[in-house]
Amino acid sequence: LSGVKPFRTKISINELEELVCKEFEVKREALEMQGYNNIARQAILCLAVNYGGMTLKEAGQKYGAQSYFSVSKTVSRFRQRLTKDHTLRDCNGR
Repeated sequence: LSGVKPFRTKISINELEELVCKEFEVKREALEMQGYNNIARQAILCLAVNYGGMTLKEAGQKYGAQSYFSVSKTVSRFRQRLTKDHTLRDCNGR
């Protein structure tokens, strides 16, 4: 079935933020802090777009990204990182 998107469960943004903050042991303010190594921000951007029902633009506005393009690049980099970083994939890697 070409053109059919896989079903994704929508999760509230508040719930996603709680989970990310707990997992990465950061406060919610950290999710809006720019920085290449802010893995919690990368995670929330990816989750907000993939499971929170946000567009790239909405996620960028909420989490302080410069543009929808930068959100897209961040999401892409985070997905690549997930394939390589076993601690992230397990989400219990500490």
